[in-house]
Amino acid sequence: AAHRVEGLDLENIRFYPNMIHGHSVMSSGVKFIHFGRKIQKDQPKDYANDWAILVLKENLGEMYGYLRISYAEPDLISVVGYSSDLDSGLTPSIHKNCNVMKRYDNGAFEHDCDTAIGSSGGPVLVFDDRQEPVIVGVNFGERRKQGERSLPLPKFTSEFANGGLSIKNAQGVLEQFEAI
Repeated sequence: AAHRVEGLDLENIRFYPNMIHGHSVMSSGVKFIHFGRKIQKDQPKDYANDWAILVLKENLGEMYGYLRISYAEPDLISVVGYSSDLDSGLTPSIHKNCNVMKRYDNGAFEHDCDTAIGSSGGPVLVFDDRQEPVIVGVNFGERRKQGERSLPLPKFTSEFANGGLSIKNAQGVLEQFEAI
């Protein structure tokens, strides 16, 4: 999500893949960031361009592999993130097979996946027939009415929705990379 890296000095950004308990075997600096235009509102539909694609200095895919992307818009999704409610955000968690509850025409959607502060920017996934993850979107956060803590809720409500974006919102930039 763009709000995670917006305004940061490019030289000070490091990407740590597969960070477990705050440790990662490798890391990379960031060469360039492609931004969608960020719109700061309190409704999931207003965050349609809260995305960023980081171009890394190091090719970490050689060690960790690559995830495919799909422009499909499924109703059943999974979200991965470094939620603050698990190991203080130092280890990733996944909520598998949760639901898209509402879609907006601009690619934003509300979902009922368990997320907390720190999940923003995490991938929204589906799993293919071989159970391989495929990126279909990005999680941009939770609506908590400007509160500083995540709200543990027993079930989804539109008033306190979690939000995501379709990967289609970055399709133009992604297609430039596919052509390389």
